[in-house]
Parts: sequence; C-alpha cells; structure tokens
Amino acid sequence: MASVELYDEAGNKLQVAPGKTVSMEMPAPAGSNNEIPLWHFNETYGLWIQAGIATKNGNVFVAEVNHFFYLEY
Repeated sequence: MASVELYDEAGNKLQVAPGKTVSMEMPAPAGSNNEIPLWHFNETYGLWIQAGIATKNGNVFVAEVNHFFYLEY
C-alpha cells in the first residue's frame, strides 16, 4: 500500500484544486495485476471506500484523480 501526500517548499500540504484532476503514476512491480484499487478513508464513518482504479501501462500504474488516495499493490 502507498499513501500519497504532497507538500510545497514551505511544508504546506497540497491538494488538487476543486473541480480539477491530475494524472498520477506509481511504479508497477513486476508480475502485478493490470489494475489496482484506489482507496479513500472516510474519517466520519471510519470506513475505507474504494474510490477508483489505477491501470497498468507498461511499468507504471496510471490514474486520473481529484484527490490523493491509498493504493493497494
């Protein structure tokens, strides 16, 4: 599993702007599945919710996201 958190030079946590998406790539280990789920932890309900899929493209997983997720390899 990987957690994605990005920070600016001043240490402020970054997030995707409302209404926007970004393309995200993560290394795809040899022999991995062609798709992996993207998860979001809903703190209000204390539940993990599947929020999308990353698709393997060569040696990377690619996903279009509107916020950052946990990836389950």
